[in-house]
Amino acid sequence: MYSAETVSPGSLPGLRAGAKPAPAARERSPRVGLEEFLQDRRRRGKQITDAQISRIRTLIKITDEDDPQKPDFYFRAGELYSDNQRFYFNQAHALDQKIFELPPAQRGPLQAEQQAHLRHEQAWLLEAVKAYVGATRYPKYERMDEVLFRLAALLTSAKKDDQAREFFHRLIKDYPNSKYIPDAYLAFAEHAFEGGEMEAALKFYEKVEQFPKSSVYPYAAYKKGWCHVNLGDYKAALETFVGVVRLTQSGKLAVDRKQLEVLAKEAKKDVVKAYAQVGSSEKARPFFAKVGGDYAPKMMELLAERYWEDGKAQESTRVYKQIIADNMASPRVCEWQSKVLRNTLSLPSYDKGLVAQERSSGFLRSFQVSFQRE
Repeated sequence: MYSAETVSPGSLPGLRAGAKPAPAARERSPRVGLEEFLQDRRRRGKQITDAQISRIRTLIKITDEDDPQKPDFYFRAGELYSDNQRFYFNQAHALDQKIFELPPAQRGPLQAEQQAHLRHEQAWLLEAVKAYVGATRYPKYERMDEVLFRLAALLTSAKKDDQAREFFHRLIKDYPNSKYIPDAYLAFAEHAFEGGEMEAALKFYEKVEQFPKSSVYPYAAYKKGWCHVNLGDYKAALETFVGVVRLTQSGKLAVDRKQLEVLAKEAKKDVVKAYAQVGSSEKARPFFAKVGGDYAPKMMELLAERYWEDGKAQESTRVYKQIIADNMASPRVCEWQSKVLRNTLSLPSYDKGLVAQERSSGFLRSFQVSFQRE
C-alpha cells in the first residue's frame, strides 16, 4: 500500500527514478465520421418532422370545415408527409453502393432493409397525395396553385402521369398567372416528347419560353433543339443549340451556375451532332472556336468521330488532319494519325500507296514531335 508521503519515482513498479511517463498516442482523426454525423442529423430532423405531423393531424381533426385555416393545415401536412417520403427514399438509396459491393449471396439483409425503406417511402407519398387532395376541396384557398403544382409533381414522380396532367391542366386553366405555369407547360412538353409527338412537344417548349425568368426556361430551349433533331431539321437544331450555349453565357438566367455549366457542355456536344449533318469539315474549326471557346478542341474531336460513325471517312480524315496540324507538339499525334489510317482503310477501294503514305507521314510527324520535345 502506497501513501502520498512514501511514493517516489523509484518505488512504483515499472517506473525508474528520473523517467518520464510515455506520451499518450495522439489521435489523428475525429471519433465521429461524416456519414455518422449526417445520419444523426437526418434522424433528428425526422424526429422533428414526426412531432410536427402529430400536431398537424390533431389540428386537422379538431378544426371546423368552414375555418379558413383548414386548407392550410392540409397543405402543411402534405409538405411534412413529402419530407418523410424523401427521407425514406434517401435511406433506401443510400444502401445502393453497399449492396453492390457485397457478394450476391450476402446481399439479402441489406436488400430487405432497402425494400422496407421503399415501402415506407411509398406509404408517405400516398399520405402526401391525400393531404394535397384534401386541400383542393377548398377552392378559395390562396395557395391553391401551389397545391395543384405540388400534387401534380408528386404524381409525376410516382409515374402517375395521366393523373398528374389533370392537375397541371387545372393549374393552367384556373391560375394562368401562377409562377408554376412554366413548370406545367414543361410537364406537357416532356410527355409529348417521350411519346414521340415532336410537333406537340415543340409547341409546349415554346410556351415555356414565354417565361424567360423561370428556372426551367433554359432547359425548355435546349429540348427544342432535340425536337428539331427528331424532326430531321438539323439546321434549326444547330441554331437552337448555339442559342442555348449563348443563353447560358448571358448571365441573365435565374438558374444555378453549375446547372448552366452542365447544360452548356451538353449543348456544345449537340452543336457537333447537328453540325455534322449540315456543316462542312473545312469551316468547322473557326465555327467551333466561336461557339465553343475553350471546349472547341474537344468539339473538333467529337466531330471527327461523328463523321466516322456516320460513314463519312474522308470528312473525318480532314478534321483529324486539322487537329494534328494545330497540335503538332501534342503526345496524342500518334493516336490521331492512327484514326486517319483507320479512315483510309475503311474506304471501299483504298489506294495502297496512299495507305503507305499515311503511315509514313504518321511516322515522320511522330518523329518530329519527339525531336521537338528533346
